[in-house]
Amino acid sequence: MKLTYVFPLLFTAIFLTACGPSQKEKEELAIITCNIIESDFMVGAVRIREVNNAREKMGEDAFLDLDDVIKESFEYGLCKELVLNDSNYQENLLAAREAEAAAQASAEAKVRAKANAEAEARRAEAEAINEAIERRSRETIDKFSKEGVTTTASGLKYIVLSVGTGSIPTVDSTVEVHYAGRLLDGTVFDSSVGRGVPAQFGVTQVIEGWVEVLQLMPEGSKWEVYIPSDLAYGEKGSGPIGQNQDLIFEIELLQSNIIE
Repeated sequence: MKLTYVFPLLFTAIFLTACGPSQKEKEELAIITCNIIESDFMVGAVRIREVNNAREKMGEDAFLDLDDVIKESFEYGLCKELVLNDSNYQENLLAAREAEAAAQASAEAKVRAKANAEAEARRAEAEAINEAIERRSRETIDKFSKEGVTTTASGLKYIVLSVGTGSIPTVDSTVEVHYAGRLLDGTVFDSSVGRGVPAQFGVTQVIEGWVEVLQLMPEGSKWEVYIPSDLAYGEKGSGPIGQNQDLIFEIELLQSNIIE
């Protein structure tokens, strides 16, 4: 296992005690310490050198050969031997516990920081989207406030894109149209143009705004129509259309009455 992480020296002396370690403490220290050393091989090598130097000063033979340890593969058995033969179990156990807790706290802090950053990014993205929606909505409203826009008594507005010369539908007509409906922010919610198939329906089978505008359009006309919410779906809304939403339709009247 190639080890390239950098980890601070873990075994600063905290206190000394005359009490000998229990086997459970030894095993616990071995597990904690070896896991940490495995994450940073150089720290392990430094610690082994310290223990060997201490044993040599006490007249004992060094029990580990650094040449066998300083290599690219981590030997868990060598690490456990190091730990279980260390004379300062309790101080090292405490240091290892503190180091592990600090590492855990650091990891948790990074997770929180990442979560906070992601939340902030989502908030900023949502804010940008809302600002764009508001801007496009204002642009649409401004467009239908300029000269060349016809406003009826009901509040419906339309802009003539192409002038037709055919007959005008009546309440009894069944028309054929191509259309695209969108919200004020430009979001398309329905489109016969997108489907590639014209729609056919009776003049009175649609929302009030459509009923009105169809009886104004000569066959062959293409209009862009602003329909206030009270002439559309009102407080109930419909599918992607929310409550009290004004709508924009681009309508092309292909046939004023297909039943003739």
